[in-house]
Amino acid sequence: AELNGLSTAALHSLTTAQAAALTTSQLANLTTAGLAALSTADIHALSSAQFGGLTTADVQLLSSAQVAALSTGVVQNLTAAQVGTFTTSQLADLTTAQVGALTTAQVQALTTTELNALSTAALHGLTSAQGVALTTSQLANLTTADLAALSTAAVHNLSSDQIGALSSTQLQVLTTAQVAALSTNVVQNLTTASIQALTTSEVRSLTTAQIASLTSTQLHALTTTQIAALTPTQVGAFTPGAFG
Repeated sequence: AELNGLSTAALHSLTTAQAAALTTSQLANLTTAGLAALSTADIHALSSAQFGGLTTADVQLLSSAQVAALSTGVVQNLTAAQVGTFTTSQLADLTTAQVGALTTAQVQALTTTELNALSTAALHGLTSAQGVALTTSQLANLTTADLAALSTAAVHNLSSDQIGALSSTQLQVLTTAQVAALSTNVVQNLTTASIQALTTSEVRSLTTAQIASLTSTQLHALTTTQIAALTPTQVGAFTPGAFG
């Protein structure tokens, strides 16, 4: 009650040390105006325990700037339920550093709606370990823009099952850099349908190591248009009797 008696200007002027000293009860009982008055520096100073004391309604009142100010320590300790309290707009405000701080367990717990709500910049910042943690369902439901945003490092570590979960439409939006980043094991396990879904630009982006890893079944699945798109260097990478 005493805290709520302060003006919003006074609350905004709290030092980070004062904010860090607030009890979970004091934070949970702040009025909506009082919570909105806290500076981004004060929000950044909050601990996981303090943030955990906020109600769903409180969390959803945080401004874009306040959400982006949450420390990576707080973000890394969010439960799936707490992540679920964020609006899609707030999830889009999470920074690359914040998303990069998520544990693999947290990444796996994201719903497809939550994952797609993240900004493309944040998705580009996913680490290799976080990429590996993505479920086939999460990948299969990524928007084409979000899929294209994944870094080559993250793509390189995806498994055959993960890539196999992508639709033809999704495969065709992979950038040439992403296609070139696929591991040879993944390439060797692409289905004939997936091979035929590759655009001519994607086919031209295949490395010589990837070309050499293709099976005769995959090579026979290449369309005439895809074969015509191959570079002389790629053709030279075919193993003897590859088309046998």
